[in-house]
Amino acid sequence: MADDTRKDTTSSEMSNDAVVAQEDDRPRRKKQPRHPDFPKTQAGKLWDAFGNPEKPINELPGGAYNTAGGWPRELTWRDMFSVNLNEWSKLYQKPCVRDSLLVGLASGMGLGGVRAVFGGMKTLFWSCNLGVLGFCSVSSGMYYWCERRRIKEAQGMAEAVAMMKKLQQKKKEEEAAEKAAKEKQRLEEAKRRSWKFW
Repeated sequence: MADDTRKDTTSSEMSNDAVVAQEDDRPRRKKQPRHPDFPKTQAGKLWDAFGNPEKPINELPGGAYNTAGGWPRELTWRDMFSVNLNEWSKLYQKPCVRDSLLVGLASGMGLGGVRAVFGGMKTLFWSCNLGVLGFCSVSSGMYYWCERRRIKEAQGMAEAVAMMKKLQQKKKEEEAAEKAAKEKQRLEEAKRRSWKFW
């Protein structure tokens, strides 16, 4: 029988560089967070809402206009009816949507179920309609309430940021005044030491 003519690459014959190169060729998966829906801290919300104060405003993400040049394109009727499936598949991740849909679903099922139980099979059509009506009205009301709460929270954070800036400015002024007073006292003391009686 003929011997195998293929090159045998055992680990003893391979150099370290080849082993490292083989290991680096494997695709690496990015670790996904276990729970991506954790609520943010207050500081995280402040950074998201107002951005980094040390960055120029043109570099902040999510701005409405590009002040460095250009305007956003105008919306048309076609844009209103275009549906992006990626947005719909991630709808529950938007703020307030998940809570409002869950509350609306529970209330719609509750209203429709109570109507069906007490009305019997004759009112099944009307109980389904009542369930849908309850879902739509309660979920939209809950969404509105949640959005109002988020707006008030953002206003409160803006007030807190403004107060913190005023407080920092006041502290800097006090430190500057204290430093100036110490310097003045040091100069007076140096002047007093340099006086001589003769």
